[in-house]
Amino acid sequence: PAARFCKFDLSSACRHCGRVPSLLLCHLVHWGGVACVDRSLSFGSSSAPFQFTALMSVVVYIVHERLCKQFGEENVIALFLLDDLAVVMATAEMADAAFDTVTAIYEELGLSLNIAKSGRACAVGEWLGLEFNIPLWCFGLGDHKWSAYRRDTLRAIEDGASTLKQLETLGGRLNYACYVYPNMRAFLHELWRLKAKLGTNYNFRHRHTGRFKED
Repeated sequence: PAARFCKFDLSSACRHCGRVPSLLLCHLVHWGGVACVDRSLSFGSSSAPFQFTALMSVVVYIVHERLCKQFGEENVIALFLLDDLAVVMATAEMADAAFDTVTAIYEELGLSLNIAKSGRACAVGEWLGLEFNIPLWCFGLGDHKWSAYRRDTLRAIEDGASTLKQLETLGGRLNYACYVYPNMRAFLHELWRLKAKLGTNYNFRHRHTGRFKED
């Protein structure tokens, strides 16, 4: 119950990763008579998440080792996904101190923190776009997202028909919610089936079936 977590987010994460010089020509772009090449990692590349995860694995290893020496291994848990890092500590005091330690490590490594998305010790807070609840050790949807998703779902049911754009928006939100509410996938599958019928036409509206509303 006393455990708290602090979180860290990289500023312009992909700009921290350089390309291998021998591969720069593979990413050359000609535009307006000028040849341009981005020397940083592009998240449009299919291998970018893997490459970035490999880089962050080293950073997280350094962070974990430093914190374990400072607070003891039994008091430290380090979690990360791409550039998002969360450090769970046994107490609020440890979490506050850990925030300063990790911030210093990022500075040593030349990594720029996004202060607006980073945060000191808290028991319940947003991480990875979800509500991270340390006392319950679980993820959930925050109140504002729950209200927005519920409002969009009710609108879809009450209107009786939706445009392709509305289906895409609702589908994207519910797909994200399925990470914490897996049973919603049955409804989501019906949503994608309706979307497939509309193809790429953004002007048509699709009538909702009884099965859609029942789900």
